[in-house]
Amino acid sequence: MKNREILIQLIMKLRGAGIINNTLLSIIEKNPPHYYMKLIEEKYEIKPSFYYELINLIKMFDYCLKRNSKINNFLFGNVKNGWGVLLASQLSKRVYVLCSSSKQKNKLEKVYTSHNFKNIFLTVGDCISGWKRVAPFDVIFSLNKINNNPVSLISNLSNNGILFIPFNKNKFTNYIKVDKFASMTETSIDFDSINSSMIL
Repeated sequence: MKNREILIQLIMKLRGAGIINNTLLSIIEKNPPHYYMKLIEEKYEIKPSFYYELINLIKMFDYCLKRNSKINNFLFGNVKNGWGVLLASQLSKRVYVLCSSSKQKNKLEKVYTSHNFKNIFLTVGDCISGWKRVAPFDVIFSLNKINNNPVSLISNLSNNGILFIPFNKNKFTNYIKVDKFASMTETSIDFDSINSSMIL
């Protein structure tokens, strides 16, 4: 399948999943995930789970834009290859990223710098304290389960901020949305598909 066909299929699947925000869809068209991955891994191949993983991540951005069309500070934790960070940088003023290692941080910095993305800031660590000095955040999203007490994360949200954390229910793990006042809402974002994805 050609690159353009992959993008068309992705946009169609997103619309079919109820994601119709034109700003979000336009950014995806300008920064296709499979184009991005070829910058990271020259031999990247589309896997059967590709669309499902992306739809689950993009649902998170859709939830954010429905709640707040103006995002200033976005905290992205435990990223892998960083396409989600690229997307966040187009939707918010600043994106703060937690990387698992210096090697990963250097790899992502090289890609973002070469494409002139100046609003992405990276540090090594898996704890919000690495970026606590720039709180509050309008969005906090982790690609892994959070070991911290959610109360400490909630305290770093802006008044209209939203925290996405995994929640186990009936042997399945989906993300829940938590606001500044600790009000929780279930989402249809599947944690396992996001956690296993390398593109994100």
